[in-house]
Amino acid sequence: MFISRFNRFFDRHSRIIYISLGLVISLSFVVFVTPSGASRGSGGVPKGSIGTMYGKKLSQKEFMHQLHLADLSYYLRSGEFMSQDRARETALMQETLRRIRAMHEAKKRGIDAVSTSELEDLVRKVFARDGTFDRELFGRFEDNVLYRNGLDGADLDEALRQNIVMARLDADVQA
Repeated sequence: MFISRFNRFFDRHSRIIYISLGLVISLSFVVFVTPSGASRGSGGVPKGSIGTMYGKKLSQKEFMHQLHLADLSYYLRSGEFMSQDRARETALMQETLRRIRAMHEAKKRGIDAVSTSELEDLVRKVFARDGTFDRELFGRFEDNVLYRNGLDGADLDEALRQNIVMARLDADVQA
């Protein structure tokens, strides 16, 4: 009885039912699946922001910049990028957050200033061959590593500055 009534109702109004179901499904995709719907403040986080750290909003752009610097810093230490291995993506995000926290602590302690001479010494040390700075090695690094990954010399300088500051912080904490 119930099934026969449902079948008759569906036969009479099938076009309206199909259109309304299609609209409901389409709207749900627009609201919940598209990037604009997903970034509309899900989880109470404003659009363009991934959260707050130390009372400041951490924008997606700033976090991605710090993520690239952390990846570059890891490359300078080990010779490989963490971002190219899917299994290390979580570790890269954790490293990025650790670096942001360390830079905040270094700034709070007043040990975050890096002189140009310190930076130049580190660049000479990193790109040295036989104890002297090798321009060819640095040029190949720029072409093959920095530019291919969308980075430039300023990003390299910032990553090296952060490495110096973090080394100071580690020494300060161990002392």
